[in-house]
Amino acid sequence: LFRNPSFRLLFTSLLLFASAAGLNAALNTHVAVFVWKLRPESIQILTYALLIGITASIPITPPLLRRVEKRTAVMIGYALVMLAWVTLPLLYVAGLFTPQGEAAVTWMAVTMLVAGLGSGIIFIAYPSMMADAADEHEHRFGVRREGLYFAGLGFAQKAAAGLGTLLGGVALDVLNFPREAGRQVNAVLSGDVLSSLLIAWGPAPAVLSIVGALLFLPYSISRARHEAVLADLRLRRQREASA
Repeated sequence: LFRNPSFRLLFTSLLLFASAAGLNAALNTHVAVFVWKLRPESIQILTYALLIGITASIPITPPLLRRVEKRTAVMIGYALVMLAWVTLPLLYVAGLFTPQGEAAVTWMAVTMLVAGLGSGIIFIAYPSMMADAADEHEHRFGVRREGLYFAGLGFAQKAAAGLGTLLGGVALDVLNFPREAGRQVNAVLSGDVLSSLLIAWGPAPAVLSIVGALLFLPYSISRARHEAVLADLRLRRQREASA
């Protein structure tokens, strides 16, 4: 599979993005409780906002993929996710916007909605591109390997989700996050700890995603290229049938 450069780019970039998403998700509750001071029912609203964003991406992505190249659609998804991950943390760290409690719910809900929409576009577009890469594999090497391609895609997502959770735990240890804070009601943490936690929750995963996006840039299966590959495959099959 890794002989095909398109598969390598898809696998590597998805591995990095899913790891970044796992890191962000692992720290969601810590940020909601200790930075934004949200109550449990408000945290539930954030979960709903994320799910609404992901659900909204389902009807949005197919028309988007028909209007623009699939690589462009993935980049739009990356841009939405990174915007969601960096905006509030950087404003908070800079001291420009520090809402807490009910005042933070709306802003965090919008953040989760945008992140869910961008993530949905990415996770819908990648399998579509993997199918194109499977066609290219047959074009290059003369054999079909779509089963292995989608197995590789699933492995990348599951392995990266676990890696992201691991990174979240490592980040808390590196930040010397007080272990007893979770047992205290209305625990108060220093500004430095809160700022570092926000950076680990948002900008750090965004940087990891940027690396994945940069690695993904050489992906070269455009709509025209894929149509040419399909035309060649149809011609080959006609020749085989005639023989």
